[in-house]
Amino acid sequence: MADFAPKRSMAECDAILTAPGAPFELQHVVIRGVVQRVYKNAPDSLRTLFLGSAQEFSARDYIVFESERYTFGKAFARASRLASIFRQVYGIRKGDRVALVMRNYPEWLISFWAIHLLGAVSVLVNAWLPAKIVSHCIVHTESKLIVMDAEQADNLAPILAKTKKDAGATGVLVARAHDGRHSWKKHAESFEAVMDKYHAIDPKSWEKEPACHPEDGATIYFTSGTTGLPKGVYLTHRAIISACFVMIVASMRTALRLGQDIPEPEATQLSYLLPVPLFHCTGSCSTSIPSTLFGGKIVLMRKWDASQGLDIIEKEKITNTGGVPSIAMDLLAEKDFERRGASLVALVYGGTTSPPQIAEKVGRLPGTLTNGQGYGLTETTGAMSAVIGEDSIARPRAAGYPALVADILIMDPKTGKSLPRGEVGEIWIRSSQVMVGYWKNPEATNRVLTKDGWFNSEDLGSMDEDGFLYVHGRVKDLIIRGGENIDVVGVENALYGDDRVSLCAVVGVPDARLGELPAAVVYLRPNARATEQELIESVRSHLPAFAVPVMIMFSKERFEVNAAGKILKSVLKEKAKREWERRGGRVAAKGRL
Repeated sequence: MADFAPKRSMAECDAILTAPGAPFELQHVVIRGVVQRVYKNAPDSLRTLFLGSAQEFSARDYIVFESERYTFGKAFARASRLASIFRQVYGIRKGDRVALVMRNYPEWLISFWAIHLLGAVSVLVNAWLPAKIVSHCIVHTESKLIVMDAEQADNLAPILAKTKKDAGATGVLVARAHDGRHSWKKHAESFEAVMDKYHAIDPKSWEKEPACHPEDGATIYFTSGTTGLPKGVYLTHRAIISACFVMIVASMRTALRLGQDIPEPEATQLSYLLPVPLFHCTGSCSTSIPSTLFGGKIVLMRKWDASQGLDIIEKEKITNTGGVPSIAMDLLAEKDFERRGASLVALVYGGTTSPPQIAEKVGRLPGTLTNGQGYGLTETTGAMSAVIGEDSIARPRAAGYPALVADILIMDPKTGKSLPRGEVGEIWIRSSQVMVGYWKNPEATNRVLTKDGWFNSEDLGSMDEDGFLYVHGRVKDLIIRGGENIDVVGVENALYGDDRVSLCAVVGVPDARLGELPAAVVYLRPNARATEQELIESVRSHLPAFAVPVMIMFSKERFEVNAAGKILKSVLKEKAKREWERRGGRVAAKGRL
């Protein structure tokens, strides 16, 4: 652990932040029969949030995409008119579901806010899923209106008519229609054509819809699992707005830990480069929505590319970016990062376990750049713990400190009892940020959510003596070698300690005597060269003997990931299994690549 002597304990910091009259004052309310802590002064709904920001920051830049720019005022005017079109033309009312199936275009954000001005529920569909699964998500949620981009409309075209009918949708709007093949024209309308056609509509028609309450349903995300159909994660307005405060609280804790007072609101506008999908919690709950709340500028990318990302950071004077750890690693590996990324003040990441080398590298950089990371799931509305700055550098393996409205326990899966600090078990969470449940799937909901409000993350973790959380991987990824539990994340972190390793994943391969053995799949940095035996030897001194990989398999391509940026370990596990069986279950050093 790096040297850091905080001036205040976390308990002292939280007492200051939550005191009566403080920015994050708390109160207790009953939510679905359970007493929970909530933010007393938070906006009561996404509608209230957007209206407040549109008024306060009207002249500020809000959305930037390539050559397109929207101020808060312009975005609000467009969203307001679109909300009125949704209401008067397509019959959308408070509580109706509206599906968004789109990559990160300005129309995504405009449509999202139009939905929430009405008090409708946004159904945020993973745009990269196969057409049949996209259709399932739309039909399963009975989405009354579908808004998609031309690429997705073309993909769905063969089953679009059936999808629309089965969902009971009153319309399909296609943004960026000029980009597509127009194979959807019989069953959909151009987004722009509709906006032009109803240019004279009363833009305040949406105001006739009833106000929203904190516990009203707001959004349905979808799980990014690799087996079966995605489950719809149903979240409330309170959950989403509470998630906006996780990272800002983490940064204020840092200031207080350094002995400073509660920081004043930023006088200058923060600018966020958003390289991850808006249909994922990291892109919206952890980035675009809090950015909107605090008057930030959101710069969208069509697709992540580190070199292009650094160009945008330099041009737009980006202050904040991140996403999944691989994005942070990509940026830090770029040539001239220190000069071209000089405007950055925070590099924040999460969504999966993070190599400690990121925090360590940021800690060595000159200047004011700091790093942060968070831990959470779609079911917890994104981050439930976070750490930024000195604490992150001092604890590079930590996944954060619990949010002000979160209780976290480490549970023994065998006994169902809470484990002491330092021991590894299942991470259980209780919070006003936890989902209502899986949409129309009570059986799946009851498997992970108890009647007294505890959610089983099915992740392995531990907490240190100071209450910081450490994540040790998914329960399903646990490797048990002859009765010894192997810390998969620890093995991966040891591999990341070799500068030649760009990406790695540790998986189990079968063994008749011991059950499973640890193996690794590695993707090397450009122009790097390594042998299997070199990498095995490089980690041997950092791991117990039973955790040293018995095989390292090199991949010539970057790993396949899901929409959340998480490595699809099931794919790599199958490849490693085939290679292990091809070798006859024997260690066989490979040649230099």
